[in-house]
Amino acid sequence: MAEFRMLTGEQKALVLRQLEQHRHQTFAQDFPLSPDSEDVLKEFIVEEGVLNPFIMASRYCAWYLSMNNGLYYGKSALDIGSGTGILGIVMAVKGAREVILSDISERAFFNSLRNIAQYCPGTAQAVVSDLFDNIHGAFDCIVFNHPFFADEPPDGDSI
Repeated sequence: MAEFRMLTGEQKALVLRQLEQHRHQTFAQDFPLSPDSEDVLKEFIVEEGVLNPFIMASRYCAWYLSMNNGLYYGKSALDIGSGTGILGIVMAVKGAREVILSDISERAFFNSLRNIAQYCPGTAQAVVSDLFDNIHGAFDCIVFNHPFFADEPPDGDSI
């Protein structure tokens, strides 16, 4: 793969191991809203082909947002690269006035729709967008927990 040409052997192995961990069938899992919380998102859905937030930094970001809702409480929020919608949904259930969940992936879009319907209909909505392309309006809080890899992007890479 051309994307790996600048990675060391160790970095390439790490990226491949991470990608392999994201190969899964659709599943639902309870997600506590902090490491020791009894407040739980029951049966949070992770669709096949969407990155699993429970094995990524997303879970820590979600815990942070849950415990620091003063950042967005009563405000409008945007979750760019939402994947399953975990960050935007946490903000919606913890007091954001409105939340837009956005991802370039149609699989992620549909995954977010399912989770929105379960946890925060009327407060959140999902859109398919490449970063800000289909995003309209102003927001008080923007979160973006993008996937990342251990190297500089190759010359000419749009990222």
